[in-house]
Amino acid sequence: MQLMAGQQLRDAFASGPLLAGLFIILCRPWKSAVMGLGLSRMLVPAYLCGALLAAAASLLWHAEEKAWIARDTYTKIEPGIPAVSRSKGEVAEGMRAQWIAILEGKPQE
Repeated sequence: MQLMAGQQLRDAFASGPLLAGLFIILCRPWKSAVMGLGLSRMLVPAYLCGALLAAAASLLWHAEEKAWIARDTYTKIEPGIPAVSRSKGEVAEGMRAQWIAILEGKPQE
């Protein structure tokens, strides 16, 4: 759900300038507000198109991220390896083998 919270925050920041501009326009006297209202009406389709493109892109990026994470073998957690990741498990096994060799007095390679 953290992804959804990030999307909502991004959408809020994207629509923030539009809402702020509309608030400023509405606080002006009517005669000077007419031009601003016309400008804001012209910008609504652009903001809407940008928001839809951002939403579509976030869905695509999320799908791409899932595909790359599925292919990741470096940080994959496996039940047979008592470590955080495969690489750390291999390093730990190598160090364990070295320590056993040292304690048994065997010559190292």
